[in-house]
Amino acid sequence: MSEYIRRIDEADKAVREAKRALNNAEKEREKKLKQIGREIRENEEYITKPRKTYAGISLYIDHIEYQKQSYVLNENTYAEVTAGAGAEQKAEEKSLYIHVRSDEGEFTAVTKTNDEAKAGQFAGEINSFALAAEQEVEMAQNNLDDAREKLREAEADFTEINRAAEILEEKQQAKRALEASSSAAEREQLDARNKKRKKMTVIAAVVVMILAAALFSKPKKDKTPDTAPVAAETEKPEKTPEPTPAPTAEPTPEPTEEPAQTASGIRPEFQKSMEAYEAFFDEYVAFMKDIDEDNVSLDQMSRYLDFLNKYSEAMEALDAIDESKLTPEEDLLYAETMLRIDKKLLEAAN
Repeated sequence: MSEYIRRIDEADKAVREAKRALNNAEKEREKKLKQIGREIRENEEYITKPRKTYAGISLYIDHIEYQKQSYVLNENTYAEVTAGAGAEQKAEEKSLYIHVRSDEGEFTAVTKTNDEAKAGQFAGEINSFALAAEQEVEMAQNNLDDAREKLREAEADFTEINRAAEILEEKQQAKRALEASSSAAEREQLDARNKKRKKMTVIAAVVVMILAAALFSKPKKDKTPDTAPVAAETEKPEKTPEPTPAPTAEPTPEPTEEPAQTASGIRPEFQKSMEAYEAFFDEYVAFMKDIDEDNVSLDQMSRYLDFLNKYSEAMEALDAIDESKLTPEEDLLYAETMLRIDKKLLEAAN
Protein backbone atom coordinates (compact mmCIF):
# COMPACT_ATOMS: atom_id res chain seq x y z
CA MET A 1 0.00 0.00 0.00
CA SER A 2 1.38 3.41 -1.00
CA GLU A 3 1.75 6.25 1.47
CA TYR A 4 -0.92 8.25 -0.38
CA ILE A 5 -3.50 5.46 -0.19
CA ARG A 6 -2.70 4.95 3.49
CA ARG A 7 -3.28 8.67 4.18
CA ILE A 8 -6.51 8.65 2.15
CA ASP A 9 -7.76 5.65 4.13
CA GLU A 10 -6.96 7.45 7.38
CA ALA A 11 -8.77 10.56 6.14
CA ASP A 12 -11.81 8.44 5.19
CA LYS A 13 -11.80 6.86 8.62
CA ALA A 14 -11.60 10.27 10.31
CA VAL A 15 -14.56 11.52 8.25
CA ARG A 16 -16.63 8.44 9.13
CA GLU A 17 -15.86 8.85 12.83
CA ALA A 18 -16.78 12.55 12.69
CA LYS A 19 -20.08 11.70 10.99
CA ARG A 20 -20.77 9.12 13.68
CA ALA A 21 -20.02 11.69 16.39
CA LEU A 22 -22.39 14.19 14.77
CA ASN A 23 -25.11 11.56 14.54
CA ASN A 24 -24.61 10.66 18.21
CA ALA A 25 -24.81 14.32 19.22
CA GLU A 26 -28.11 14.70 17.37
CA LYS A 27 -29.47 11.54 19.01
CA GLU A 28 -28.40 12.71 22.47
CA ARG A 29 -30.16 16.04 21.96
CA GLU A 30 -33.31 14.29 20.82
CA LYS A 31 -33.12 11.92 23.78
CA LYS A 32 -32.74 14.85 26.19
CA LEU A 33 -35.73 16.68 24.67
CA LYS A 34 -37.90 13.56 25.00
CA GLN A 35 -36.84 13.07 28.62
CA ILE A 36 -37.72 16.66 29.52
CA GLY A 37 -41.00 16.30 27.63
CA ARG A 38 -41.90 13.29 29.78
CA GLU A 39 -41.01 15.26 32.90
CA ILE A 40 -43.34 18.08 31.82
CA ARG A 41 -46.21 15.67 31.15
CA GLU A 42 -45.74 14.00 34.53
CA ASN A 43 -45.90 17.38 36.32
CA GLU A 44 -48.94 18.43 34.31
CA GLU A 45 -50.70 15.17 35.13
CA TYR A 46 -49.83 15.57 38.81
CA ILE A 47 -51.69 18.88 38.78
CA THR A 48 -54.56 18.09 36.42
CA LYS A 49 -55.39 14.46 37.20
CA PRO A 50 -57.10 13.20 40.40
CA ARG A 51 -54.88 11.57 43.00
CA LYS A 52 -57.70 9.51 44.50
CA THR A 53 -61.34 8.68 43.65
CA TYR A 54 -63.92 7.23 46.00
CA ALA A 55 -67.72 7.31 46.28
CA GLY A 56 -67.94 9.62 43.27
CA ILE A 57 -65.53 12.11 44.83
CA SER A 58 -62.35 12.97 42.87
CA LEU A 59 -59.49 14.30 44.95
CA TYR A 60 -56.93 16.60 43.28
CA ILE A 61 -53.98 18.35 44.90
CA ASP A 62 -55.83 21.70 45.03
CA HIS A 63 -59.55 20.85 44.85
CA ILE A 64 -62.14 18.08 44.93
CA GLU A 65 -64.91 17.39 42.44
CA TYR A 66 -68.29 15.85 43.11
CA GLN A 67 -71.18 15.64 40.67
CA LYS A 68 -69.47 18.05 38.26
CA GLN A 69 -69.04 20.63 41.02
CA SER A 70 -65.60 21.83 42.14
CA TYR A 71 -64.66 22.66 45.73
CA VAL A 72 -61.36 24.31 46.62
CA LEU A 73 -59.01 22.64 49.08
CA ASN A 74 -57.62 24.81 51.88
CA GLU A 75 -57.36 24.88 55.65
CA ASN A 76 -61.13 25.47 55.89
CA THR A 77 -61.98 22.25 54.05
CA TYR A 78 -63.05 19.38 56.28
CA ALA A 79 -64.40 15.88 55.57
CA GLU A 80 -66.01 13.43 57.97
CA VAL A 81 -67.81 10.09 57.86
CA THR A 82 -71.36 9.95 59.17
CA ALA A 83 -73.87 7.14 59.46
CA GLY A 84 -77.65 7.01 59.51
CA ALA A 85 -80.65 4.89 58.59
CA GLY A 86 -83.03 5.88 55.85
CA ALA A 87 -86.77 5.95 56.27
CA GLU A 88 -87.14 2.47 54.80
CA GLN A 89 -84.06 0.97 56.55
CA LYS A 90 -83.87 -0.86 59.82
CA ALA A 91 -81.79 0.68 62.58
CA GLU A 92 -79.01 -1.89 62.16
CA GLU A 93 -78.80 -1.25 58.37
CA LYS A 94 -77.12 2.13 58.58
CA SER A 95 -75.76 3.84 55.46
CA LEU A 96 -72.36 5.58 55.44
CA TYR A 97 -71.82 9.08 54.17
CA ILE A 98 -68.84 11.35 53.57
CA HIS A 99 -69.78 14.90 54.41
CA VAL A 100 -67.48 17.65 53.08
CA ARG A 101 -67.50 21.33 54.01
CA SER A 102 -65.47 23.97 52.18
CA ASP A 103 -65.41 27.70 51.42
CA GLU A 104 -67.43 26.99 48.28
CA GLY A 105 -70.17 24.98 49.92
CA GLU A 106 -70.72 21.47 51.22
CA PHE A 107 -72.03 18.14 50.02
CA THR A 108 -72.71 14.60 51.21
CA ALA A 109 -71.72 11.51 49.24
CA VAL A 110 -73.17 8.08 49.92
CA THR A 111 -70.62 5.30 50.33
CA LYS A 112 -70.99 1.53 50.44
CA THR A 113 -72.71 0.12 53.47
CA ASN A 114 -70.31 -1.32 56.05
CA ASP A 115 -67.34 0.26 54.23
CA GLU A 116 -66.42 2.39 57.18
CA ALA A 117 -62.64 1.76 57.06
CA LYS A 118 -62.22 2.90 53.47
CA ALA A 119 -64.58 5.81 53.95
CA GLY A 120 -62.66 6.96 57.02
CA GLN A 121 -59.32 6.62 55.19
CA PHE A 122 -60.54 8.69 52.23
CA ALA A 123 -61.98 11.39 54.49
CA GLY A 124 -58.62 11.59 56.25
CA GLU A 125 -56.83 11.97 52.90
CA ILE A 126 -59.14 14.85 51.95
CA ASN A 127 -58.24 16.62 55.20
CA SER A 128 -54.50 15.97 54.70
CA PHE A 129 -54.61 17.28 51.14
CA ALA A 130 -56.57 20.32 52.30
CA LEU A 131 -53.94 21.27 54.89
CA ALA A 132 -51.05 20.87 52.44
CA ALA A 133 -52.83 22.11 49.31
CA GLU A 134 -51.21 25.54 49.14
CA GLN A 135 -47.64 24.26 49.50
CA GLU A 136 -48.30 21.25 47.23
CA VAL A 137 -49.70 23.40 44.45
CA GLU A 138 -46.79 25.83 44.71
CA MET A 139 -44.21 23.02 44.57
CA ALA A 140 -45.94 21.27 41.66
CA GLN A 141 -46.19 24.49 39.69
CA ASN A 142 -42.53 25.31 40.35
CA ASN A 143 -41.52 21.84 39.13
CA LEU A 144 -43.61 22.32 35.99
CA ASP A 145 -42.15 25.77 35.33
CA ASP A 146 -38.61 24.46 35.84
CA ALA A 147 -39.22 21.60 33.40
CA ARG A 148 -40.63 23.97 30.79
CA GLU A 149 -37.62 26.24 31.18
CA LYS A 150 -35.28 23.28 30.78
CA LEU A 151 -37.08 22.38 27.58
CA ARG A 152 -36.70 25.90 26.18
CA GLU A 153 -32.99 25.86 26.99
CA ALA A 154 -32.48 22.40 25.52
CA GLU A 155 -34.32 23.34 22.32
CA ALA A 156 -32.03 26.34 21.89
CA ASP A 157 -28.85 24.46 22.77
CA PHE A 158 -26.97 23.17 19.72
CA THR A 159 -23.53 23.38 21.31
CA GLU A 160 -22.58 19.70 20.98
CA ILE A 161 -24.09 19.40 17.51
CA ASN A 162 -22.29 22.51 16.28
CA ARG A 163 -19.01 21.29 17.74
CA ALA A 164 -19.42 17.89 16.05
CA ALA A 165 -20.37 19.57 12.76
CA GLU A 166 -17.26 21.75 12.91
CA ILE A 167 -15.04 18.71 13.46
CA LEU A 168 -16.69 16.94 10.54
CA GLU A 169 -16.08 19.94 8.29
CA GLU A 170 -12.42 20.01 9.35
CA LYS A 171 -11.99 16.32 8.51
CA GLN A 172 -13.72 16.72 5.16
CA GLN A 173 -11.56 19.73 4.28
CA ALA A 174 -8.43 17.78 5.22
CA LYS A 175 -9.47 14.95 2.92
CA ARG A 176 -10.24 17.35 0.07
CA ALA A 177 -6.86 19.03 0.52
CA LEU A 178 -5.11 15.65 0.44
CA GLU A 179 -6.94 14.70 -2.75
CA ALA A 180 -6.11 18.07 -4.35
CA SER A 181 -2.41 17.69 -3.57
CA SER A 182 -2.14 14.21 -5.06
CA SER A 183 -0.33 13.44 -8.28
CA ALA A 184 -1.87 11.80 -11.33
CA ALA A 185 -0.03 8.58 -10.54
CA GLU A 186 -1.37 8.56 -6.97
CA ARG A 187 -4.90 9.12 -8.20
CA GLU A 188 -4.51 6.24 -10.64
CA GLN A 189 -3.30 4.02 -7.80
CA LEU A 190 -6.31 4.96 -5.72
CA ASP A 191 -8.69 4.42 -8.64
CA ALA A 192 -7.21 0.98 -9.32
CA ARG A 193 -7.48 0.03 -5.65
CA ASN A 194 -11.12 1.16 -5.53
CA LYS A 195 -11.96 -0.83 -8.67
CA LYS A 196 -10.39 -3.87 -7.10
CA ARG A 197 -12.51 -3.37 -4.00
CA LYS A 198 -15.67 -3.16 -6.10
CA LYS A 199 -14.79 -6.36 -7.87
CA MET A 200 -14.00 -8.06 -4.56
CA THR A 201 -17.43 -7.01 -3.31
CA VAL A 202 -19.18 -8.63 -6.26
CA ILE A 203 -17.09 -11.79 -5.98
CA ALA A 204 -17.66 -11.91 -2.23
CA ALA A 205 -21.40 -11.76 -2.86
CA VAL A 206 -21.16 -14.80 -5.13
CA VAL A 207 -19.05 -16.66 -2.57
CA VAL A 208 -21.62 -15.84 0.12
CA MET A 209 -24.33 -17.27 -2.12
CA ILE A 210 -22.31 -20.46 -2.49
CA LEU A 211 -21.67 -20.73 1.24
CA ALA A 212 -25.32 -20.06 2.04
CA ALA A 213 -26.36 -22.85 -0.26
CA ALA A 214 -23.79 -25.10 1.39
CA LEU A 215 -25.00 -24.33 4.90
CA PHE A 216 -28.73 -24.55 4.40
CA SER A 217 -29.56 -26.81 1.51
CA LYS A 218 -28.04 -30.10 2.75
CA PRO A 219 -27.90 -30.65 6.51
CA LYS A 220 -26.57 -34.19 6.11
CA LYS A 221 -22.96 -33.20 5.41
CA ASP A 222 -20.79 -30.24 6.25
CA LYS A 223 -20.21 -29.11 2.70
CA THR A 224 -21.92 -27.39 -0.23
CA PRO A 225 -24.56 -29.27 -2.17
CA ASP A 226 -23.24 -31.27 -5.08
CA THR A 227 -24.35 -30.68 -8.64
CA ALA A 228 -25.74 -33.38 -10.83
CA PRO A 229 -29.18 -33.63 -12.25
CA VAL A 230 -29.15 -37.34 -11.48
CA ALA A 231 -30.59 -39.88 -9.08
CA ALA A 232 -34.00 -38.29 -9.11
CA GLU A 233 -35.31 -41.43 -10.72
CA THR A 234 -35.32 -43.69 -7.67
CA GLU A 235 -38.65 -42.52 -6.25
CA LYS A 236 -40.68 -45.50 -7.44
CA PRO A 237 -38.91 -48.80 -6.92
CA GLU A 238 -40.58 -51.13 -9.33
CA LYS A 239 -38.91 -54.31 -8.14
CA THR A 240 -36.90 -55.78 -5.34
CA PRO A 241 -33.19 -55.00 -5.80
CA GLU A 242 -31.48 -57.93 -7.46
CA PRO A 243 -28.08 -58.38 -9.00
CA THR A 244 -28.38 -57.04 -12.50
CA PRO A 245 -26.34 -58.07 -15.48
CA ALA A 246 -24.02 -55.66 -17.17
CA PRO A 247 -26.03 -52.94 -18.88
CA THR A 248 -26.90 -53.69 -22.49
CA ALA A 249 -27.55 -51.16 -25.19
CA GLU A 250 -31.21 -50.31 -24.90
CA PRO A 251 -33.06 -47.25 -26.21
CA THR A 252 -34.57 -46.37 -22.82
CA PRO A 253 -32.88 -48.07 -19.86
CA GLU A 254 -35.07 -48.86 -16.89
CA PRO A 255 -34.25 -46.81 -13.71
CA THR A 256 -32.30 -48.70 -11.08
CA GLU A 257 -31.52 -47.79 -7.52
CA GLU A 258 -27.75 -47.59 -8.06
CA PRO A 259 -26.62 -45.72 -11.19
CA ALA A 260 -23.76 -47.35 -13.06
CA GLN A 261 -20.24 -46.30 -12.13
CA THR A 262 -17.00 -46.41 -14.02
CA ALA A 263 -13.95 -48.25 -12.76
CA SER A 264 -12.84 -44.98 -11.16
CA GLY A 265 -15.88 -45.01 -8.85
CA ILE A 266 -17.33 -41.81 -10.39
CA ARG A 267 -20.57 -41.84 -12.30
CA PRO A 268 -20.31 -40.21 -15.75
CA GLU A 269 -23.30 -37.97 -15.09
CA PHE A 270 -21.74 -36.75 -11.82
CA GLN A 271 -18.46 -36.05 -13.62
CA LYS A 272 -20.32 -33.99 -16.21
CA SER A 273 -22.18 -32.06 -13.51
CA MET A 274 -18.94 -31.08 -11.78
CA GLU A 275 -17.40 -30.06 -15.09
CA ALA A 276 -20.44 -27.94 -15.97
CA TYR A 277 -20.39 -26.32 -12.54
CA GLU A 278 -16.72 -25.40 -12.88
CA ALA A 279 -17.23 -24.20 -16.46
CA PHE A 280 -19.92 -21.82 -15.23
CA PHE A 281 -17.47 -20.16 -12.83
CA ASP A 282 -14.74 -20.11 -15.48
CA GLU A 283 -17.07 -18.06 -17.65
CA TYR A 284 -18.02 -15.84 -14.72
CA VAL A 285 -14.39 -15.18 -13.75
CA ALA A 286 -13.48 -14.30 -17.36
CA PHE A 287 -16.40 -11.88 -17.44
CA MET A 288 -15.39 -10.19 -14.16
CA LYS A 289 -11.81 -9.76 -15.36
CA ASP A 290 -12.97 -7.94 -18.48
CA ILE A 291 -15.70 -5.75 -16.98
CA ASP A 292 -15.00 -2.05 -16.39
CA GLU A 293 -16.92 -1.00 -13.27
CA ASP A 294 -16.77 2.68 -14.28
CA ASN A 295 -18.26 2.07 -17.72
CA VAL A 296 -20.70 -0.80 -17.53
CA SER A 297 -22.62 -1.24 -20.75
CA LEU A 298 -26.17 -2.47 -21.10
CA ASP A 299 -24.84 -5.65 -22.70
CA GLN A 300 -22.57 -6.30 -19.71
CA MET A 301 -25.42 -5.66 -17.32
CA SER A 302 -27.56 -8.10 -19.26
CA ARG A 303 -24.81 -10.70 -19.13
CA TYR A 304 -24.43 -10.22 -15.39
CA LEU A 305 -28.16 -10.81 -14.89
CA ASP A 306 -27.84 -13.88 -17.09
CA PHE A 307 -25.10 -15.14 -14.76
CA LEU A 308 -27.46 -14.80 -11.80
CA ASN A 309 -30.08 -16.87 -13.61
CA LYS A 310 -27.51 -19.51 -14.50
CA TYR A 311 -26.34 -19.58 -10.90
CA SER A 312 -29.88 -20.35 -9.74
CA GLU A 313 -30.10 -23.19 -12.27
CA ALA A 314 -26.73 -24.55 -11.14
CA MET A 315 -27.83 -24.54 -7.50
CA GLU A 316 -31.05 -26.38 -8.39
CA ALA A 317 -28.93 -29.05 -10.04
CA LEU A 318 -26.80 -29.28 -6.90
CA ASP A 319 -29.88 -29.69 -4.72
CA ALA A 320 -31.03 -32.63 -6.85
CA ILE A 321 -28.12 -34.81 -5.69
CA ASP A 322 -28.66 -37.43 -3.02
CA GLU A 323 -25.44 -37.05 -1.03
CA SER A 324 -25.98 -40.27 0.84
CA LYS A 325 -25.19 -42.13 -2.39
CA LEU A 326 -21.95 -40.36 -3.28
CA THR A 327 -18.92 -42.61 -3.48
CA PRO A 328 -15.64 -41.65 -1.78
CA GLU A 329 -14.23 -40.86 -5.22
CA GLU A 330 -17.17 -38.54 -5.95
CA ASP A 331 -16.72 -36.80 -2.60
CA LEU A 332 -13.07 -36.19 -3.48
CA LEU A 333 -13.97 -34.90 -6.95
CA TYR A 334 -16.45 -32.49 -5.40
CA ALA A 335 -13.90 -31.14 -2.90
CA GLU A 336 -11.25 -30.68 -5.59
CA THR A 337 -13.73 -28.86 -7.85
CA MET A 338 -14.72 -26.47 -5.07
CA LEU A 339 -11.07 -25.72 -4.25
CA ARG A 340 -10.33 -24.87 -7.87
CA ILE A 341 -13.36 -22.59 -8.07
CA ASP A 342 -12.36 -20.77 -4.88
CA LYS A 343 -8.84 -20.28 -6.24
CA LYS A 344 -10.15 -18.82 -9.48
CA LEU A 345 -12.43 -16.41 -7.66
CA LEU A 346 -9.52 -15.16 -5.56
CA GLU A 347 -7.35 -14.73 -8.63
CA ALA A 348 -10.11 -12.73 -10.31
CA ALA A 349 -10.08 -10.34 -7.37
CA ASN A 350 -6.42 -9.60 -7.97
